[in-house]
Amino acid sequence: MRRKIFRSTILFTLLTITLLAQTTDSVRTLDLSEVNVVGARVEKNNIETPASITVITSTQIMQAGYTSIADALSETAGIYITGTGQNPGANESIFMRGANSNQTVILIDGIRISDASTVNNTADLSELSISNVDKIEIIRGSHSTLYGSGAVGGIVSITTKNMNKKGLTAKAVLTGGTFQKETFDARASALLGYHFKQGMYANAGIEKVAVAGADATMDTVTDPSKYKNRDKDNWDKLNYHANAGYRNNKLNADVNYSVTDMKTDLDKGAYVDDDNYKLKFNRNMINGTIGWKPGEIVSTQLSAGYTDTRRHSVNDSSIEDQSGNYDHNYIESTYSGKYASADWQLNAHFTNADFLIGLSGVNEDMKQEDYYYSTAYGLYESRTNLDSISPVATMSAYLHTEIRGTSMHQLIKGSFSEFTDRLTLSGGARLSNHSLIKSQIAYDVSVSLKTGENALLYFTHSTGYNNPSLYQLYAPTTYTPLDGSASTGLTLGNSELKAEASRSFEIGFKQNTSAKFQYAVSFFHSVTEDLIEYVFLWDKAIGIDTLGNDPWNRDDYRGDRYLNIGKQTTTGIEIDIRTYLSPKLLLEANASLVSGKIEYNSSGTISSQTNGENVQLYSTGAFLGSKTRTGSLVRRPSEANLKLIYSPVTRLHISPSLRFVTSRNDVYYESSLGPYGALAVNVVDAYTLAGLSFSWNAGRGFNLNIKGENLLNEKYEEIHGFTTRRRSLYVTISYSY
Repeated sequence: MRRKIFRSTILFTLLTITLLAQTTDSVRTLDLSEVNVVGARVEKNNIETPASITVITSTQIMQAGYTSIADALSETAGIYITGTGQNPGANESIFMRGANSNQTVILIDGIRISDASTVNNTADLSELSISNVDKIEIIRGSHSTLYGSGAVGGIVSITTKNMNKKGLTAKAVLTGGTFQKETFDARASALLGYHFKQGMYANAGIEKVAVAGADATMDTVTDPSKYKNRDKDNWDKLNYHANAGYRNNKLNADVNYSVTDMKTDLDKGAYVDDDNYKLKFNRNMINGTIGWKPGEIVSTQLSAGYTDTRRHSVNDSSIEDQSGNYDHNYIESTYSGKYASADWQLNAHFTNADFLIGLSGVNEDMKQEDYYYSTAYGLYESRTNLDSISPVATMSAYLHTEIRGTSMHQLIKGSFSEFTDRLTLSGGARLSNHSLIKSQIAYDVSVSLKTGENALLYFTHSTGYNNPSLYQLYAPTTYTPLDGSASTGLTLGNSELKAEASRSFEIGFKQNTSAKFQYAVSFFHSVTEDLIEYVFLWDKAIGIDTLGNDPWNRDDYRGDRYLNIGKQTTTGIEIDIRTYLSPKLLLEANASLVSGKIEYNSSGTISSQTNGENVQLYSTGAFLGSKTRTGSLVRRPSEANLKLIYSPVTRLHISPSLRFVTSRNDVYYESSLGPYGALAVNVVDAYTLAGLSFSWNAGRGFNLNIKGENLLNEKYEEIHGFTTRRRSLYVTISYSY
């Protein structure tokens, strides 16, 4: 399989090189002045930033006909998102450069988006709206120095539209589509803004999504005589927002308020349907920024935000057969979380040096309530209330500096003036103090060399960290053995958890060889230690081979817990190319190869946090001995994307595309693994998706986009046991004033 992946990548690279060799001289000009802010928290051209960066503009979003942020991100190098090709409304989790889904920071207008009520503090990308997006910046690699906890895999920064054209501005978008038999996807959004001559402005917008979906789980019943109670899994979402602000040459200030409401039909799990499992999600968010730039050298900015999230799920007794039998279970859960943050930074910009210092603070809180009622084996009722979870606060101070050109020549005196004039050295550090775990220090150092006017060779070494979530720290569930023996007294949450700690390096080269061709290549290697894992605990006095089979019917199970017991190693290569093959034909191509492993190791610390009990990994079912190793990472494929944008006339764009995803490991629950079962690993097949979009600017503010996805109608899986969208068609009409 690895040989097939390697051959496919080589063929993709050779095809790209062949196409590049056919490039003509008379071409349109590429935009080489894309400005990135997220990379260094200061405005800077991509070609000058020592990092792998992709910028997706509002024009690209409109022309491509993306219906979600996940759609746009999935076509960039180094990112794989589960849920993108599934039923709309499916949970969308991002894996960047092989990092876990909770190790990428998502920002909206500089404010972090997370969900303190979840197990691992991860936001679902499906809740985010693309209708109000002005720009998406993606910076890959570890950046905890500037962005703190979670920035191990990278950063995704979303900038919303300000509608800051003088006077009245408005935009309306209607989208209708189908992605399988008897499905429909309808979306409508509207934006309205007014910008006063004095610098004040106000904007408001709304988006409504209504999806009549397909069955989210795969149907394995092939006998037509068997009763099937397969249900359709629908999704409804409502986003609305408003903001107001003031801007002039020295001062900018704004305040924003947004609300998201979603209703999603869920299923029990892989291959297992459920027609009465519903989830309601709500997020209220308010944030604001005030910035002041008194001159050309110094600027300062203060930003703050507050988010309140609530998820309420109900799983009623679903019908199992034609006779109307029920499973006699009712489960209701409510999760709520609060996240407050503030960040202040001061920038000083000189001709050959930049300096930045900052302070930030975060406060997190969560609550959880569960109710379970069953009559399957007699009446049973239980309530769990995790209101004892205490808020945690994190305070940080950080600094970053960059020295370049003449300043470098003065630092490194000698006969290398020509070399040092093109050299840039940057670095920084962050000290973070968590209210429960010990202080964290993150740092980064990078060296970059201009090998030409628009060419940069760079090397970066950085460290990062990811704090445990509130649930992993505080979940107070304590297991009491049924045989009446003494309880271990251990809770599911573990207040002794450490932050996951990473160290990584990257070597990259990017170049704009002319007004028609730009490319970037990077190699990265990352090691993350103290990975947090969910485990089962078993009686240390009983042999592993006999657990659960004690002739005296003893209860061998001793509960579950979160522990720091993993070490993940990830290595990869990324290639990104953008070039005009002719005055009317643009090629965009990227490829990323990712490989990795996880090693588990017991230690004296683990023994003290488990009372010496036997430890079984839920992720594999293996019992922890001296050392346990996985073969490869789960849900981290290698990928390649190829897109051609043909513009026969200025206002028309025709874009065929191909997306190739290699086979990769996935997990599913296997009851035979250990006494209680665990996650088994299976291989999910590779797939190739073909797409085609037409974008026509009809003039007078009207734009039409017709987009076809999975044109070959390939049946594939992103996650084991769940269906994906088949051949799809979307039509979007927009009007801007």
